[in-house]
Amino acid sequence: LKPAQAGSRTCLMGQSISSDKGDVELWERTIAEIEEYERQEWDKIMPGCCCLALYWVQMLLCSCEMLLRAAFHLLACVANAPCYVLAQLYLTRQAMWTKSLSLQENIENIVKHDGWESRYHWPLLPFFQMQHHSVWLTMYTNYFPPLIWHNLTHPCAPFYADGVDITIYRPSKPDTEKGRADCFSCCRCDGCSCCCRALE
Repeated sequence: LKPAQAGSRTCLMGQSISSDKGDVELWERTIAEIEEYERQEWDKIMPGCCCLALYWVQMLLCSCEMLLRAAFHLLACVANAPCYVLAQLYLTRQAMWTKSLSLQENIENIVKHDGWESRYHWPLLPFFQMQHHSVWLTMYTNYFPPLIWHNLTHPCAPFYADGVDITIYRPSKPDTEKGRADCFSCCRCDGCSCCCRALE
């Protein structure tokens, strides 16, 4: 896009805007140009109505699947809890568990001592099972719900994991009132009119 001229200063789209006269109008025109450009680019990459409708139905089914998977991993964590506690007690009695270290540090020390394949056997298996189910439970309760909800409530503009980001940086709106109120703060003379003329 071409640069827009405001007074004696030039501002390119996406760059910061100064606080001269007319910069608010310049900012509004810049934002309008950005939104129009994004709309045109979005129309080029957006699938048709049938694909969007199919994608919305998929998101609806994913929401049901997400609840089932979250419940499964929650039950798996509860079922694994007794084995998790027994394994920790066993390693503590065997002097292989250091309370001052974190869970991950203890596991890494044991794996280094017994080999990586020991994670599939007692007593490390309950720890890796708990980590696995906890990670996926977090995904299904904290990360996937906002994404699916966004796609369900924005059927014409859903989020695609492999989509193209056409968002353009938006400059902040110039605060001319703040500039006028603070114009006297930079003066060091008695008249306090030297640096405020630029704002008139």
